[in-house]
Amino acid sequence: MPWYLLYAVLLFGYLFGVNYLFLTLTRYNARHFSIGWLITLAVPVSYIIFGCLLGLDRLVRQARKDGVWSVDTVRLIFLGLPALYFSFYLLLYFAYHIGKPVLPAWSLSQQFVAIAAVVFGFVLITSFHKK
Repeated sequence: MPWYLLYAVLLFGYLFGVNYLFLTLTRYNARHFSIGWLITLAVPVSYIIFGCLLGLDRLVRQARKDGVWSVDTVRLIFLGLPALYFSFYLLLYFAYHIGKPVLPAWSLSQQFVAIAAVVFGFVLITSFHKK
């Protein structure tokens, strides 16, 4: 029980900290009329970390088991890579002009990027298990 309380405090504390960071960066960008590449990069990275934190409980349970670590590569390829791509889609396309747009840029919101990043982080950390 205390583990889940600490885990909940860690998750929500991280979310509040990330939210404060985003608000600070947004205010800075508004004051200085900058494009905000830092926040464009910070959003997917911070949500990938959050997805990893969501799967941390499962990884800890796996670490307590006996056996050899293995990686679910099929899961990483078919779930992880598309989620990673869509996490950095806007940054890759608009900042570096890498790749052709798969979806129209206007159809991808900041929430879509955040969800894709959380999915990638969760898939990444839960793809490691012991056999």
